[in-house]
Amino acid sequence: MERTRWEGTASGPGGEAPELMGESPAWIEVVRVLPRIAASGLPVLVIGETGSGKELIARAVHAMSPRRGQGFVAHN
Repeated sequence: MERTRWEGTASGPGGEAPELMGESPAWIEVVRVLPRIAASGLPVLVIGETGSGKELIARAVHAMSPRRGQGFVAHN
């Protein structure tokens, strides 16, 4: 089974970089499309259940986007 790992460069809470790891086919697809989504420059709405990693995905998109030098604000 393939394991996917991406370590970002944007600071998260406490200054750490967002880290995405997983093995499921659905998760691997999410991580695979993140750079294309980030490069689009379009607003992104991340939805999911509590504890599913929505903020980590949002931070990863921000870290890969042209806006990475600007601040990141999480909305819950």
